[in-house]
Amino acid sequence: KTFSIEGIGLLLLESVISKDMTMIQGIVVVYATIIVSVSLVIDILGAMVDPRIRL
Repeated sequence: KTFSIEGIGLLLLESVISKDMTMIQGIVVVYATIIVSVSLVIDILGAMVDPRIRL
């Protein structure tokens, strides 16, 4: 269970083993979207909490 998404880690592993490039690309896009979104939210919250930080 990765990022609270049921089975996406196992699906990625199975896709790598079977060389399913389309599925690997899709999962990488999902991971990247989650990571970028969380990073953006953390940066915005950090700027709101600490006035010394500017965006």
